[in-house]
Amino acid sequence: MNLINSRKYKRIVVKISGEYLGENDNNIINIKKVENIVAGLKKASLSGLQIALIIGGGNILRGIDHNYGIKRVTADYMGMIGTIFNSLALRDILEKNGLPTKLYSCINIDNICPKYEYINVMDDFNKGKIIIFAGGTGHPYFSTDTAASIKAAEINADIVFKATNVNGVYDKNPTKNKFAKMYDSINYMDVIKNKLEVIDLTSVLICMNNKIPIHIFNINKIFMLDKIAMSLSIGTLIK
Repeated sequence: MNLINSRKYKRIVVKISGEYLGENDNNIINIKKVENIVAGLKKASLSGLQIALIIGGGNILRGIDHNYGIKRVTADYMGMIGTIFNSLALRDILEKNGLPTKLYSCINIDNICPKYEYINVMDDFNKGKIIIFAGGTGHPYFSTDTAASIKAAEINADIVFKATNVNGVYDKNPTKNKFAKMYDSINYMDVIKNKLEVIDLTSVLICMNNKIPIHIFNINKIFMLDKIAMSLSIGTLIK
C-alpha cells in the first residue's frame, strides 16, 4: 500500500540534513554531496513541484551538541550562521543547473540575501523559483526541523520531507539496536509519546496541529524525491 496519496503534491518543504554535507570528520562542506542533492531537486522541480528548502548546519556546528564552553544561545546563533553558509552553496549550484532560486534568511544579513517575507516568497513561487530558507527560525533553542514545520504552515505546504541519514522512523535507535523496527507509517502522537528522535518533537507537534504530514527518508534517495512525492513507498510517513 502506498504511503502517500497518488496525487502529486503542489508545494513541499524539504529539510536537508546539514551533517550529510560534511567532508569526513572535518567541519567543511562537500560540494559533491551538494551536487547530488541538487540533481534530485532538479528532477522534482521539473516534475512540477513547488519546492522550499531548509538545510541544517550540523556539518559546521549544532548548538544543542556544543561543548566548547560557549553559551547555548551563542552556539545556536553560530549554528544559524552555518545554515546560511550551506544555503549559499546550495543556491549557487541550483542556479548553475538552470533552476531559478531565491534565498531568504530569518536573520538580518541584508548584504548577502533578503530577510524572509511571506508575500515575496509566494510571488517567487508563482515565478517558478525554488525557495531556500536560511537562518533556522531566527531564534535560539529551536532546530531547523522546527523551522521547516513553521515555514510549511506559513506557506501552506502539503507536506514536509525530511531527508536524513537514516531510512525512516524506528521504534529504537537503529545504530544501537540491530533489531530495531522501521515503521512504514506512524501517527504524530506515537512519535511524540515514544520520543522517537529522528525529528525534533516540536516540529512534529507543529505539523500535527496544522495537519501537515511528514515524510522521513534517507538522503541518499533524494534522487527519487519526485517519485516519493507521488506514491513510492520509501521511508516513513508521519500523519
